Amino acid sequence: MGMAGQQRLKVWDPWVRAFHWLLVIGLVLAWYSAEYGFGELGKVWHMRIGTAVLGLIVFRVLWGLVGSQTARFSQFVKGPGAVLGYLKALPRRAPTPIGHNPLGGWAVVVLLLLAAAQPITGLFASDDILSSGYLANDVPAAVQDAIGGLHKDLFWVLLGFVGLHVVATFAYLPLKRENLIRWMITGRRPAPASWREPWFASPGRALVCIAVAAGVAVAIPQIWG
Repeated sequence: MGMAGQQRLKVWDPWVRAFHWLLVIGLVLAWYSAEYGFGELGKVWHMRIGTAVLGLIVFRVLWGLVGSQTARFSQFVKGPGAVLGYLKALPRRAPTPIGHNPLGGWAVVVLLLLAAAQPITGLFASDDILSSGYLANDVPAAVQDAIGGLHKDLFWVLLGFVGLHVVATFAYLPLKRENLIRWMITGRRPAPASWREPWFASPGRALVCIAVAAGVAVAIPQIWG
């Protein structure tokens, strides 16, 4: 228990939290291997990291469909009315809803799409010198070049959205006195005593989703590598 009339609720399961931080690590390593990788070894690791990121995205999509309450897209992807209502309520410093708020929910969708676009475009991209994606030889050279340019451009778009996400997260500290980073690390948050804890999916369901996602990440280099 925290302040009078408050409790600490578990809101994020370990699978969502692990995905969040592993994606951060994966994107950083993908960037580093592309910028500072050494020759053929850098190319190999960049492609391996990319398929691992794709596997993470596959898991998150599956978990967003069949996972815990706060992980499901149906829980946090809301219509324009809900988003506008949330924005109007911000000055009142009302407690953020359990899980993602309506605005943050759409930010999650955009970030997932941009993060998925990186490994997917990377599969078909080629720079004609060192690096070629696993599926690059299956498309014409002109398509490889176009997708390669898109792959690089989308990274900067992704970086911009990540920057906005980080700024918004830190802005919640003074604006709403809510430490979103801590919540995503511990899985718990303070909440009014009247709020109920969300329900959580079984570990077995998570393991099935992990197995499917790992299968995708492993199969791509094994079949097309």
